Amino acid sequence: MGQSLDRSWVGVGGSFPKGMHKVDMKPIQVNAELLGECGFFAHGEHSGELADLFKFDRRRVLLGEGAAYHLGDECARLKARKVFLVRDPAVAEFERTIRWTLEREGIELVGVYDEVVPNPTVASVDAFAATMAEADCDAVVALGGGSTMDTVKVGLAVATSGGSSADYFGFDQFAEPAKWPLIAMPTTAGTGAEASRVAVVVAEEGKQAVYSDHIQPAVAIVDPLLTRDLPPVLTAITGLDALGHALECTASKKSGAVGDAVARESLRAGLP
Repeated sequence: MGQSLDRSWVGVGGSFPKGMHKVDMKPIQVNAELLGECGFFAHGEHSGELADLFKFDRRRVLLGEGAAYHLGDECARLKARKVFLVRDPAVAEFERTIRWTLEREGIELVGVYDEVVPNPTVASVDAFAATMAEADCDAVVALGGGSTMDTVKVGLAVATSGGSSADYFGFDQFAEPAKWPLIAMPTTAGTGAEASRVAVVVAEEGKQAVYSDHIQPAVAIVDPLLTRDLPPVLTAITGLDALGHALECTASKKSGAVGDAVARESLRAGLP
């Protein structure tokens, strides 16, 4: 896992906000068969085998105060000229910032969807997918908490592949990525939905998980300033959620080196 500070990436003037990082991660994959052929497991019961495959997919993350102001830069990097915004109804005040950073790069905001519901249902995700099927845009921005992220992640893939979100519960049911790259901008801490390949949808039988590389956002813009005006109770709840996920990671039998390192730092930062 590497971090780089590239001043040419920032834009006009080349200034780089203090404390902000661009994290560009290269994929890491260990192939047991290849290691066996080269003699890495030449002896013993593990010959040609690897019990735990560790794979870390590259995703782009902007992290730090002021990161939100670089949304236009990221859309331009994706060659998007028309952007569709999906936001939680509670964060309408941030729409002005979104419009400004897009207009600065000559990018048009062609639509806003604000009918996201807490704990998205099959019906609400399918309604968003129907909206996207008619949208004329090059990229989508999701602004909100975990419910917004999950609605958009699954909805975009459903709009591309057809059917209902209920058709894609479980592992790797989507055969192709969404037509639109997704830039995720969380306004709460805790869920990690802005960078994960997992979403949760509520069906008649209860909460159902969708696991797929094809729903993972292309870019995550994590700006703590977007969480500054949360009510204290939500700040506390989402902070506890972050701690809970960190504990889950450290206790998981399937955790990897990157997850362990991030979980330890999350626990250090979140505990008093």
